[in-house]
Amino acid sequence: MQQLYEEGKEAEYFETPEEFVEKCKYYLKHENKRRQISKAGMIKALTAGYDVNSRMRQWVNDIKDWMEMSKEE
Repeated sequence: MQQLYEEGKEAEYFETPEEFVEKCKYYLKHENKRRQISKAGMIKALTAGYDVNSRMRQWVNDIKDWMEMSKEE
């Protein structure tokens, strides 16, 4: 996920339970920042094709390609 979304801009990450709690406390107090990150993450998911519909379309196309390749063999 860290390769897909920019930390602090499009997503948040944590390594320990303590860090998770601290970030939760921070974002509960900073609603505007929380909403900015949420919106930026959603936009990134949709424009980069990370959303469920885009991924499913890709998988269906991949399966069709594999089926065509197997017919040729």
